[in-house]
Amino acid sequence: SHAARVINAIDNELPKIFRNKTHQLLPPPTYNFGIIQGGIKTNVIAGQCDLTIDRRTLPGELTSSVLGEIEQIASNALKGSNVQLQVKYDMVVEASEISEESQVVKECKKAVKDVLGMDSATGGTGGFTDAHWFTNDLGIPSCIFGPWYLHLDEGSISDIPDEFNYIEDIMKGTEVYAQLVANVIGA
Repeated sequence: SHAARVINAIDNELPKIFRNKTHQLLPPPTYNFGIIQGGIKTNVIAGQCDLTIDRRTLPGELTSSVLGEIEQIASNALKGSNVQLQVKYDMVVEASEISEESQVVKECKKAVKDVLGMDSATGGTGGFTDAHWFTNDLGIPSCIFGPWYLHLDEGSISDIPDEFNYIEDIMKGTEVYAQLVANVIGA
C-alpha cells in the first residue's frame, strides 16, 4: 500500500506542476510508470517495490529539479511511515530545441517540398528521438523528419502499442532524405 500511496500522490501532484510548464511547440511534460515491480508471492507482503518512471522534459527543465519534484512528492506521500525512499535515475536525456530558422530546418523543408510537393509544418515532439544527442552533446543542430508525419489526420501511428508505418510512406521518406542530402552537398 506504500507504493500505491506514492503512485497516487505522483498522479495527483505532477499534473498540477505541469500546468506551469509550457513551451510554444511542445505539449506539457509527461510521465509514465513504465515498470512497477516488487514482491515474491501473492500472499507475502512485499519488502520492496521499485517504480520506474519515464519523465519527459521540456527544453530548459533541469534534471535536478525534475528529480527533486518526484522525490518531494514521494517523501510527502510516505510521511509517518518507516519506509525508505530512494530516487535515482537510470538515464537522463534533456530536451533539445533549435530555431525554425536554422539551416537544417530550412533544408529539410525544402527537400519535403521538392519530393512531396507540399509545405511541411514545423513543430516539436515530446517523444524520444536521437536528435538530442547531436544537438545537445555534439553541438550539431538537428531536426527530425519521418514518414509517420504523412498521416497526422489519422492519428498517431507511432508511440502506440504495435506502432507501425506504411511501406509506401517509408519509400517517400527515403526519397526526402536522399533529396535532403543532395541539396546539402550540392549534387
